[in-house]
Amino acid sequence: MKKIGKEVLFLEAKGNIPRNGEGSFIRLNDGRIMFGYTEFVGNDWNDDATANISVIYSSDEGETWTAPEILFRKPEDA
Repeated sequence: MKKIGKEVLFLEAKGNIPRNGEGSFIRLNDGRIMFGYTEFVGNDWNDDATANISVIYSSDEGETWTAPEILFRKPEDA
């Protein structure tokens, strides 16, 4: 099988983030790439666990990425 593309990003699970989940890439009007993804928080990594929606950005076609920013924070009572 022919390999197409390359891995451009690996989001490590560590500390209070037991798992990073599904996400999507989008090209912004200014040319940057934004990756939005599910960032599970706490001690539970199951699909129904508490999570934030975080984003990172690349301005060099995915070669490097910014530090994650929380776009939507989990509710305090979640």
